[in-house]
Amino acid sequence: MRSAKKNSGAGGAQGVAEASAKSAVKDPTTSRLLAMGKGLGNEEMKRQLASGNSSRDELLGFLAHRLGSIRQAQVSENDFGRDSMRSAWRAISDNHKPEVTLPEPTRWHESARLYEEAAYQLCRGDLSRGAQLVEQGMESERRAFEAVGSQIGVDDLGPDEEGPATLGAVGEDQGCSPTDMPAEIESLASSIQSTVSEFKTQPIMKRKPDPWWTLDEEEEEEEGEAS
Repeated sequence: MRSAKKNSGAGGAQGVAEASAKSAVKDPTTSRLLAMGKGLGNEEMKRQLASGNSSRDELLGFLAHRLGSIRQAQVSENDFGRDSMRSAWRAISDNHKPEVTLPEPTRWHESARLYEEAAYQLCRGDLSRGAQLVEQGMESERRAFEAVGSQIGVDDLGPDEEGPATLGAVGEDQGCSPTDMPAEIESLASSIQSTVSEFKTQPIMKRKPDPWWTLDEEEEEEEGEAS
C-alpha cells in the first residue's frame, strides 16, 4: 500500500508538471524560445538571450525617457491652455498664423499607449514585437510634436530623428528574457493617458454695422460743421 501511494504521488506530480509545460508552450513567446533552443546549442542560446536582454534594457530606457519628455510637453500644453488662452485666442484663431495652434493635451494619448504596449511586449520576452511597437510609437510622437503650436515652446523636448541604434539590430522573431515592467513607465503612461483637458478658441465676433439712424445724425453733424 505504501509503495502504491508513492507511485500515485509521483504520477500526480508528473501530471502537474506536464500540464504546466503544455500551458507554457501555448504562450507564443515561450514557444519561440523553445523552438530556438532546439536548433541552437546552450552556449549560442545564452549568447542570443544576453544580446536580446541588452537590447530590451536599452529600449526600456529609451521608452522611459521619451514618456518623460511627452509628459513634460503635455503639461506645458495643459498649463498654457489653462492660464493663457484668454490672451492668446486671437492669434490661435488667425488663419495667417498656422504655427500657433490650439493646445491639445490629448494628442499624446496614442504615442503613450503604443510605448506602454511596447514595454509590455519587451518585458514578456517578445523583443521583436516590442521593437515594432517602439517604432510605431516614435512615428506617433513625431506627428504630435509637429502639431504643437509654437507658442507652447516644446521644441527642446522633441525626439531624435533616428531613435535608439539598437532598433536596427533586433532580428525577426528575436526574443529576450522576461522581466518586470518598470514602475516609471507604468506611472508616466498612466498620467499621460488620464489627462483629458480640452480647450476651445473664442469666436471672433464681427463688428455689427451702425444703426441707420446714427448715420443720419452723423451726416447732419457734418453738414452743420461745414456751414
